[in-house]
Amino acid sequence: MLNNYLPHLSKPLRYANNELNATHKSWDTTLVKFALCYPDLYEIGMSYSGLQVLYHLFNMDKDVLCERTFAPAPDAEICLRTNNIPLTSIESQTPIKDFDCLGFSLQYELTYTNVLNILELSHIPIHREERDESHPLVIAGGPGTFNPAPLSTFFDAFFIGEIEPILPEFLELLKKSKNHKLKKIELLKELSKINGIFVPGINNYAKNQYALNLKKEWFPSCPILPFLAIERDALVVETARGCVKGCRFCQPGMTRRPYRERKAKDILELIKEGVKNTGYTDISLLSLNVTEHSEIIEIIKEIKQMNLNPVLPSLPASAFSSELISLLPNHGFTIVPEAGTESLRNVLNKDLTDSQILEFCENATKHKTTHIKLYYMIGLPKEQPSDIDGIVSLTNRITKVFRNQINVSISPFVPKSHTPFQWEAQEIPATMEDKARYLKNNIRGRIKLNYRDPRISLLEGIIARGDEKASQIIEYAYKAGAKFDAWTEYFNFNCWEQAFEKTGISPETYLQERDEKIPLPWEYIDSGVTKEYLLEERHKATLTSDCRKECSNCGVCVSTYKIPTRKETTPNDVNFGRTKKTVSSFPSGKVRIRIKYAKLEKLKFLGHLDLVRAITRAIERAALPVLYSQGFVKRPQISFSAPLPFGLTSQEEYFDVLLENSPSPKDILSKLEQSMPIGLKILEVLKVMDNSLPLFEEFKKSKYMVHNITLDKMQIDEFMGKNEIIVNDLNLRDFVLELEQEKDTLSLLMRIGKIKPYHVIANLLGISEDKALDFNIERIKLEK
Repeated sequence: MLNNYLPHLSKPLRYANNELNATHKSWDTTLVKFALCYPDLYEIGMSYSGLQVLYHLFNMDKDVLCERTFAPAPDAEICLRTNNIPLTSIESQTPIKDFDCLGFSLQYELTYTNVLNILELSHIPIHREERDESHPLVIAGGPGTFNPAPLSTFFDAFFIGEIEPILPEFLELLKKSKNHKLKKIELLKELSKINGIFVPGINNYAKNQYALNLKKEWFPSCPILPFLAIERDALVVETARGCVKGCRFCQPGMTRRPYRERKAKDILELIKEGVKNTGYTDISLLSLNVTEHSEIIEIIKEIKQMNLNPVLPSLPASAFSSELISLLPNHGFTIVPEAGTESLRNVLNKDLTDSQILEFCENATKHKTTHIKLYYMIGLPKEQPSDIDGIVSLTNRITKVFRNQINVSISPFVPKSHTPFQWEAQEIPATMEDKARYLKNNIRGRIKLNYRDPRISLLEGIIARGDEKASQIIEYAYKAGAKFDAWTEYFNFNCWEQAFEKTGISPETYLQERDEKIPLPWEYIDSGVTKEYLLEERHKATLTSDCRKECSNCGVCVSTYKIPTRKETTPNDVNFGRTKKTVSSFPSGKVRIRIKYAKLEKLKFLGHLDLVRAITRAIERAALPVLYSQGFVKRPQISFSAPLPFGLTSQEEYFDVLLENSPSPKDILSKLEQSMPIGLKILEVLKVMDNSLPLFEEFKKSKYMVHNITLDKMQIDEFMGKNEIIVNDLNLRDFVLELEQEKDTLSLLMRIGKIKPYHVIANLLGISEDKALDFNIERIKLEK
């Protein structure tokens, strides 16, 4: 099992089964076993809120066991292949090939090679026709399924749209298949009868599914809490689905129609329950355009009343009112002009003027915002040289209004299926390079300009609008070594060039403009939006009213459905100025509590920053009367003793927490014992005097025990007799104070610093530091 090799992996917590709120069901007594697969690294997959939703929905059924797996990082993959270990699930460490069904979430085209890698690492044939009754059913969902053609040779079935309306019927079929021992072909024929499921080779039509009512019970109020830092490290709560704007390049804006809101009451209840169950203090409100929610101001005010920090994703500048800006943290905002001129924005149906952008930047300046981000696209339909100049002009005007850091991101336009621009041509990388170079040479001032590799956009476009032949490109690229193509450090375009050469398929075939009269490779998938509407929008260069103002007759909405209208609010007094953030060291009447705890085997791979986060959230879950820092974003006042070296257990660690009143140590101990994750054990609770030294200053030495190691007295004497042993440009001997052997245990007293006990073991035994990590090392005491 991979667990045996965790000390040698870069981030062991990606594979360890120790997260809070994970579901563990009996493998022997549960009827259906479902593996939820995300084809990217753990920290990316766990940042995707849809994965948490799916995990919650599947595990709501008592007869279904749902566990997760992710694409292993390159170091873990080497370990799996070298030792012939099959990829396993996180929860029970069961091989993925032993599950009844694998469900992949397809969020991005450049993760498709990872799908093939996961199958191969699981010892499952990558082609559906090569899989027999002994192999699990392999299905997919997510935005990638709106064009299944490039993946139809790999998957048995595809979910189209939202899963909630058809999940009960799907699960009942899986149960029926297990109970009646249905052949796979029989199961697939039954699945093909469900609206919203496309089965290659059986049905030739599937329609996008959506739920008009966003039920509160569908969203997890007790999400899995990772110990490892993830990309979106906050409590994510979905506020709405769909969008009222209808940008012509945006696939989700078309395929996720109609716009539906979650009730403000349900949103706030989910936040309260989620905070109670996780300890998160940052609340990420999620939708395609969160400010469109009819009660967004009231929701954010309530969040702040709970001493929580609202986090909003990137939004159009027109969405921000002065009142809304004043309610949000002033660290930074994102503006998405997309195009440099208003005329081209009209082509995109992007209702955003230059004056709105500049007004937003002026308000951001008053708000003392530290930085703003600007997102533009190049290579857009109907784009002229004047539009590229417009990016330069608009950005330079913004620098005169906003005086702090400005980050500019330039991305090549990629046409997507089921949008008005699905017929448009995509520009070749060389042309994109020329435009990006021009922008880089002409945008001046305090600008940090990032520009997306047009070769990545080329591949994205080929796959996004690919036919079944594109599957050959994906497979050949994978066999040539393509994996983690969305990651700059792993992206290797040579693998894809080899794939084009092997298949004889020219990339330009997929980049060219499509004939409106010829059926597109994905037309058997019905998004709900009519082809007539898409064609009409394609040829417009003017704005189409958003859905709240006027129905555009796109074909999605039923006649009885009404989009929620925005509630008018009376703006409060807006105060853009912020008082300087201050932190009281020890206010009168408050008390500092010192907690002694042990870090046990289950969390030995928890790094210090991850440990700080885990304990901070445990304190939040314990609902202790914590004193928070002053300022716009409040943080609990907690301090920690010296970090424990990575991969070690400990019998004695400390943290101090400042409380607003003085509960009894017994009461604090009881609450913390209930909220601490398994692997952190509270040992003692003490009140500390105000004049006590901070923890990081109070303890200067660490005592360690190294188990199952035997050194003779000559080795120890020789080591202690040396005046200098250089390790990482430091004298290791300056850190080692005592060294004693007792039977098969080595006792080691060290000064706290950059030299760790495994450095000492490596030097004593003449082995590598990596090999020294295999020893069982424990900190038993901190000394002053």
